Amino acid sequence: MTSGTQGPAVQKSIAIPPVDDAQSTAVQTLDQLENDSIVVRVDGDNTYWVDCPAWPEGIAAKSRQDMRNYVRAARRGDIRPRRRRRRS
Repeated sequence: MTSGTQGPAVQKSIAIPPVDDAQSTAVQTLDQLENDSIVVRVDGDNTYWVDCPAWPEGIAAKSRQDMRNYVRAARRGDIRPRRRRRRS
């Protein structure tokens, strides 16, 4: 049988080297990200807006399925399927 007292707890730690600022990850601005990426936004009317760097302006998608189709087209590098003007 053991008594009610236990020895001191032993903890392990892993040494982590300090972060070198020269090796830190580059930070992109929002403008840079939008210029290099397919961006999907949802407005107050639940309309999806898909923007692609290859397209002159964003395109409105009224449903999730339309939005997915536009994103697929943007990934393939297709020219925009239909022209719709963005509401201001």
